[in-house]
Amino acid sequence: MKLEAGARPQHNGNHVVSAEDRNGSSSTSTNIHGIEADEITPLGFSRHELVRLMVQSLQSLGYRKSAQELEEESGFQLESPTVTRFRKCVLEGRWDELEQLTEKLDLDPAHQVSVKFLIREQKFLELLETRQIKNALMVLRSELTPLNQNMERVHTLTSYMMSSSAEDLRQRSDWDGANGTSRQLLLTALQKYISPAIMVPENRLETMLKQAVEMQTKNCFYHDTRNPSNSLYSDHVCDKTGIPSVSRKVLNGHLNEVWYISFSHDGKYLASASADNRIIVWDLETSAGDSLRSWQFPVRDLTVSADGKTLVAMGGTIIRVISLEDLSEISKLEETDGITAVSLSKDGKYLLVNTSLQPVQQPIHREIHLWSLVEGRIVRNYSGYKQGRFVIRSCFGGWDERFVISGSEDSKVYIWHRENGNLLQTLDGHLKAVTMVAWNPTNPTMFASASDDNTIRM
Repeated sequence: MKLEAGARPQHNGNHVVSAEDRNGSSSTSTNIHGIEADEITPLGFSRHELVRLMVQSLQSLGYRKSAQELEEESGFQLESPTVTRFRKCVLEGRWDELEQLTEKLDLDPAHQVSVKFLIREQKFLELLETRQIKNALMVLRSELTPLNQNMERVHTLTSYMMSSSAEDLRQRSDWDGANGTSRQLLLTALQKYISPAIMVPENRLETMLKQAVEMQTKNCFYHDTRNPSNSLYSDHVCDKTGIPSVSRKVLNGHLNEVWYISFSHDGKYLASASADNRIIVWDLETSAGDSLRSWQFPVRDLTVSADGKTLVAMGGTIIRVISLEDLSEISKLEETDGITAVSLSKDGKYLLVNTSLQPVQQPIHREIHLWSLVEGRIVRNYSGYKQGRFVIRSCFGGWDERFVISGSEDSKVYIWHRENGNLLQTLDGHLKAVTMVAWNPTNPTMFASASDDNTIRM
């Protein structure tokens, strides 16, 4: 009888317990307790698969006795003896026996050569490491080359024959040797070719739990990474307290409409530009503002990446991405309507674009476009804010820039969830149009909004 993954031959009278076949489906036989191997749990999972993952998890946590007792009580085994031997051969470097065992794992014929190549490559490197040059050369010529697989890699392996020592080999090959992690890495690489029903991927249960938590976090509208709790006792949820919603300061100093504001990279200062042709740098601790100079023209919109290497400038319907290292144009994007403002994400991969048709007297609902600079296309729209005659500016904000925020001509501030585009908050406070917003780069719970009421709200 051929045993597959999780096989544990149990005799219940004249009935033999089998395990899952190669493609992962369960047999309909029963274990020693009369439970069918493919019985489904109330939540729709295979009892067989669930028990095997629990056994693996117990083993990885060091509870080997408990894992063994669970195997005995359930009648389901994590691995067949063949898989256990396979794992042991990899970690102990028993290469000839390992190749024989691969024939018993029902590998896809298309993968047989790839598996043999990985095994023989490790064998070759370990022979070189122990300075068994002749044996290594024999493996290269008689075992690796005839596979006719990844010949470019074979040529690279050939060059390692020139290594003067084991240390030289490890440096040349970026390989840490038989006593390092190379055998464990080989096991991981080989496992990709083996059905997970036969050889359960490492840490499978924890991997799925991590994926579930990450998905809940991604879908959490108000996620706050200051609370990194990954408790498994309840679903992940954050409340609204992470979104700034209280005006703490009002900065007075400009004599006309405030058009542009930007935080310093350390978050301690705020620069503002106004229709009064002045730029003021505000100390956020003291609220004192220093007027740098008067300008003879309005400050045009542009944005620089956080690393200082990229400049994004806009004019008309065209967006140009420029390298500040050599002033060359990296890319050019085009909107259908006139562009009024742009804002770049910290990683330099995404761009918020505000657009407008011909100015209208009564503000109407507009959309903000999220461009992927890598893909060169619009990937998300944020709607709801109002724009008519004035330039409205938007930006990213919050922990990991999970939010998009914008001013509006209805004197409100709008906050959306960046990933799904849902409108999360609409904030009142200003008396006239809010034309500019800026989120503090070092304090994710603070942003500033600038308005035509001559004030800035924090």
